[in-house]
Amino acid sequence: MKGVKLLILEDENFTRKYLKELVQRNKNIDEVYATGDVNEALEIVGSELPQIGLIDIELPEQYINGLEASRTAQQINPEMEFIFVTAYSQYALKSFEVHPYDYFVKPVGEENLLESVNNIVERIKANLSYKKLILDEPGEVLQIPMHKILFLEKIKEQKKVSIYLEDDEVYQVSKTLNELEEMLDINFVRSHRSYIVNKHKIRKITAISQKFYEAYFENFDKTALVSRYRLDLLKKSLSET
Repeated sequence: MKGVKLLILEDENFTRKYLKELVQRNKNIDEVYATGDVNEALEIVGSELPQIGLIDIELPEQYINGLEASRTAQQINPEMEFIFVTAYSQYALKSFEVHPYDYFVKPVGEENLLESVNNIVERIKANLSYKKLILDEPGEVLQIPMHKILFLEKIKEQKKVSIYLEDDEVYQVSKTLNELEEMLDINFVRSHRSYIVNKHKIRKITAISQKFYEAYFENFDKTALVSRYRLDLLKKSLSET
């Protein structure tokens, strides 16, 4: 496998050293660059092209914070995966703008952080890019792995959406389908005004009338609607993968 490189942007010396020692436990990571300076971090992104960024959001001594630095880094290297660490959960919703793989509130648990880093390394090895849908819900922040989502369904007469995952997991979230569509990656397609489907999870599509079809998913009883108009768009999207 091509060597994996990881960048740490953290302004606290002790935390930066701790994070570096922690991620170096993964023997598949060949290089770890650690800095507390935004300009140096962006120079590293441009010259070394690290695949993973472990980014502290609060950088009070810098001219921009870690979230803004990550946006710039993503423009330089669009394939870069991000894990955010922060002392405040208030940044969770804003962080979705760069589609982070994960998000941790300090103090960061060793096991959870290592698991997240290890998962990204495995994705890189498999040439995959699985990210999380981060949603700020009342009383909690949800982190839903996008690759596990089968489809999303608008709940009638409510500003809520049901998100159906593998293993029969279901989340009901206080978002509109349009808002969620903007947050999802290119694997998701609007199949109907009330549905968004993960195109890679569809097992078959069957006509149920002249205007509508049903999308079936592996080992899952519930189906998603596909309109006749949206069917052509879905077929086109599938042909491009």
